[in-house]
Amino acid sequence: MASTGTATTSPLLQATRILPIVFVVVIDPVGAGFVESLARPGGNATGFTIYEYGMGGKWVELVKEVAPHVKRLAVLRNPAIASGIGQFATVQAVAPFLGLELSPIDVRDETEIERAVTAFARAGNGGLIVTASGAATRHRDRIITLAARHKLPAVYPGRWFVTAGGLLCDVANSIHRAVIGGYACFDRFALAVEARLGAAAFEPPAFLRVRPKPIPFASSDLAEA
Repeated sequence: MASTGTATTSPLLQATRILPIVFVVVIDPVGAGFVESLARPGGNATGFTIYEYGMGGKWVELVKEVAPHVKRLAVLRNPAIASGIGQFATVQAVAPFLGLELSPIDVRDETEIERAVTAFARAGNGGLIVTASGAATRHRDRIITLAARHKLPAVYPGRWFVTAGGLLCDVANSIHRAVIGGYACFDRFALAVEARLGAAAFEPPAFLRVRPKPIPFASSDLAEA
């Protein structure tokens, strides 16, 4: 059997521990309990994961590079899933070294996202990081609209946010990490930038101004998680 995403893979594994299952677009297969480890999956499931937790640190650095005035970061994450906890922990570990104060926001409820982001933006000097989750993808348009409305420099977890109008994302060019046999490949990072930089409430740095269009990826676009 084949499955896409954590929400689909989980019930399949609850139904059978015998039939082989190959999954794709899963953020944290170890934390979700789908495999024992990336090197030795064990059990009846194997497949591909789409993120390396260390990328959370890259997102923090990118916000600071794009908007040096930022002192506060709102981090949209799903605290109910292992990947939401793991991604936030990485951001949390890096932020103090860049002098950033974090405000976690639960991404599961659209009304709560709007209320929390609006309250966060009132204090000024803020930026936004959106961690990867199915909930973030479902509320993508609302999140992008809020970031633009409140002039928050925002880093998103995937190119599908940028193509929908989000400012930028930093993702691996070879985006899928194979769990099978412990094989892994992240050969380089590519930056995708939305063309409408004029709407931002800051002066874009030179490396963004000279690359106003999204950079093509060598791999095909990811399906929405």
